[in-house]
Amino acid sequence: MPNQPFPPGEATGGAGSPGPLAAKLGRLPRSPGVYLFKDARGRTIYAGKAAVLAARVRGYFTRDGDGRVNLPFLMRHVADVETIVTATEKDALVLENEVIKKEKPRYNVLLKDDKHFAVIRVSVKHRFPRVSVERAFRRDGGLYFGPFTSAGAMRETLKTLGQVFPLRRCTDYELAHRERPCLYWDIGCCAAPCVGRIGEAEYRAHVEGFVATLQGKDEALPTRLRDEMEAAARDLRFEDAARRRDQLRALETVTAQHRPVAPGMEDFDAFGAHRVRTHAEFSVAQVRAGKIAWVDSYTVKSELPDDDLLASVVARYYDRRDFVPRAVLLPRDLPGAEVIAAWLAERRGGPVDLAVPQRGEKRRVLEMAEENARENYRVKIDAEQRNRALLEALRDALSLVNLPARIECVDNSNIQGTSPVAAVVAFTNGVPDKARYRKYRVKSVAGADDFATME
Repeated sequence: MPNQPFPPGEATGGAGSPGPLAAKLGRLPRSPGVYLFKDARGRTIYAGKAAVLAARVRGYFTRDGDGRVNLPFLMRHVADVETIVTATEKDALVLENEVIKKEKPRYNVLLKDDKHFAVIRVSVKHRFPRVSVERAFRRDGGLYFGPFTSAGAMRETLKTLGQVFPLRRCTDYELAHRERPCLYWDIGCCAAPCVGRIGEAEYRAHVEGFVATLQGKDEALPTRLRDEMEAAARDLRFEDAARRRDQLRALETVTAQHRPVAPGMEDFDAFGAHRVRTHAEFSVAQVRAGKIAWVDSYTVKSELPDDDLLASVVARYYDRRDFVPRAVLLPRDLPGAEVIAAWLAERRGGPVDLAVPQRGEKRRVLEMAEENARENYRVKIDAEQRNRALLEALRDALSLVNLPARIECVDNSNIQGTSPVAAVVAFTNGVPDKARYRKYRVKSVAGADDFATME
């Protein structure tokens, strides 16, 4: 039965010959824990958690399973199963996260790791805190903001805020050994604590303003800058007035996204989802102090049913985040939500509500997140269709038999016939594939011979 889950006997060699897997299924523990399905090569292809391992795992090997449409795809490849017993179902959830991060099973949800996204770090414990760009959250005492799915947008935010809050970006070593201000001082983006141009208290005020602005909490700052601008203009200090004017405009640019959506409410995240077959888009709206602070977007290709997929995304999302809000809004109730809520509460150090709002401001934020997910799907589908149309046009223009799914472009250079080098850029399905970009120093070609260099 190639399109149905298998009974244990059939899965391991045919009727009447139960085999080692069937024997293992008969000895499964009736405890909470994690189960790992492995293929014939011993690779983990799926990991899951269970309140009762025996009941959960055996359910996969019945003819009708539990009704999930993804089971036939999974069970065709299962050759072995391993289990790990835990004390509680919450412990199983934590262990499941660790296994998925380490093994990266084919049939589990794998969100793009945070290290691929840019984050802003503020070393708040330092005497003169530093602002830096990182590629991962770490539990190092720093204060992190993000992740920013667009590094360009994040750097533009830093550039803009640097005009208002001139915080240092140099390393601690440079801070301790510098004898004169750097270029950032000259362009007004650093207060030069390295050479004593600003006191610790004044610098700390800049740090607090920077943090409050990124959190969307500093509502008094625009008023203060406007008052200082007008006062400088009255005193004929036009350069100071112009500087405050520029700072005010920069601040308005950054804080434009922080419109009030739920004034007076606690911090919360809202998960929006849109799914078409195996393609799912998730949008997570982060609300801090009643304002939209950021919106994360994720694309997931999975055959898991909707409830399992959403539960996996929520678990993966918070697994590497230090901050967990008081409430998490979901588009639907999840089975086993109490286990996820208990795990989040442990990470937060306080209670966490998993809620499905039906009306009010929170419902509107949830609908906004769902609309973002739908729009992200539409944009990606439109881009795929445009790319396919371009590839079809290129195929016809070059009289190719198939679509040029992989395109590699080579550029060669040399110095008057010596020291030849080459660079390769690649496109996969019409999209730049930077993992395949290469640079070469060619040592086996003499003279300016581009054809030989390419070969």
